[in-house]
Amino acid sequence: MNKTKRNYGLDLLKILSMVMVVLLHATSYGIKNTLCLPLSAKWLDIVVIRSLSGVAVNCFVLINGYFMCQKKLNMKHLFKLWCQVFFYSTVIYILLIAIPSAGITFSKLQLIKSVLPVMSNSYWFFNAYLALMLLSPLLNHFIQHLNKEEHRNAIIILLILFSIISTIDFICDPFGSAYGYSVVWFIVLYIIAAYIRIYGLKMKHPFIIYTIVTIAELIIFTLLQFPKSAHIRFLFTLQTYYNSVFVLLGAISLFMFFMNLKINGKNITSIIKWIVPKSFAVYLIHEQPVFRDVLWQKIIMIERYSENAISLLLTFLISTVIIFIVCILIDTVRSTLTNKIENKLADHFEMIINKIAIKY
Repeated sequence: MNKTKRNYGLDLLKILSMVMVVLLHATSYGIKNTLCLPLSAKWLDIVVIRSLSGVAVNCFVLINGYFMCQKKLNMKHLFKLWCQVFFYSTVIYILLIAIPSAGITFSKLQLIKSVLPVMSNSYWFFNAYLALMLLSPLLNHFIQHLNKEEHRNAIIILLILFSIISTIDFICDPFGSAYGYSVVWFIVLYIIAAYIRIYGLKMKHPFIIYTIVTIAELIIFTLLQFPKSAHIRFLFTLQTYYNSVFVLLGAISLFMFFMNLKINGKNITSIIKWIVPKSFAVYLIHEQPVFRDVLWQKIIMIERYSENAISLLLTFLISTVIIFIVCILIDTVRSTLTNKIENKLADHFEMIINKIAIKY
């Protein structure tokens, strides 16, 4: 396996993708749809954010697939990631119970769900990502035995099954893509990323393509507000779901733009290196199932600052930045306190896995 020089452009895209995820959640959980009437200025704020940020999850998976397709699975890293998920899922719930103003009453079922975040599917993205990483050795073996034409044909077949057909027949989802919210779609993205890594992809002006796709999604959002277009329901899929052809094209375009972006400044690369490993914590903290409503409805309270479109947009942006920074700082403290014990546990876990592998 070839060792790749660090690509700070893709590191930056990872950070940006997490910012986009928070922005998406701000428009989903932070404000009631009834406050933003269709085709109003406030509605436009939400539509623009969703059109720009809908590529975030796909970008994140493409980045991981790009690097993992030529790497061995690191069980130690995966275990430490699980420790991080367990920590935030459990500790946040306990803290919420201990703080009266949070308004959360103790529940045995919720405690079990918090202690077992994977089994309870508390974080759908982590579950899909975990499954993808565990499958990566098999996927890499499959990819290594494909020539360029076979690899390209495999992508075409996968896109027809899990993107194009799902877009047209959005009600049935005949091949179980879960509209991109599953490991099935992540595997498709992984294989696409591997193709880009091995054979490259010629794309002129990728950021312009991303901009065009975003504008197209804005137009589709607008069309859906008119009664006569309501029966063309596949339009909804085109600009909403992760496995949409539009969302995929936008994600690949943005990926290619950042992949070729040269970042050389020592100060900025140091900042990027410091933030990247902590960025996943942003998702784990602000999307903790019990904390989510507390965060948006009792702490951020976007609706309080939604007097007009400008104040609403500024509130979305400022609250996203604050959430991101606070979560990064929280994870800095967590990693400082738990890093040694996590490393020891991870070493023991890796040792056990290696013994099992040798035995069988």
